[in-house]
Amino acid sequence: MPLYLIRHTRVAAPAGLCYGQLDVPLADTFAEEARAVRETLAHQFPAGLPPIWSSPSLRCRSLAETLDAPFRLDPRLRELNFGDWEGRTWVELDSP
Repeated sequence: MPLYLIRHTRVAAPAGLCYGQLDVPLADTFAEEARAVRETLAHQFPAGLPPIWSSPSLRCRSLAETLDAPFRLDPRLRELNFGDWEGRTWVELDSP
């Protein structure tokens, strides 16, 4: 069975922010981007979407909720936790 991976839509976070598991807000373009994903998937799967699993993070869960199909949240799909780096910029962290 093929596996299809869909990345979340853009987020409203400063460029270069390390956000791993940090729940950052979605970009203002979320509705437009989610619509494009839905349309692409509708063409790819005209008979209906295959099973959907999503990370529980806001950026992933929000997209899954717009797909008009049942989905499951699985915490194992969360992004890596960057610990003390979460919420800091890569520039701040670029030191020995």
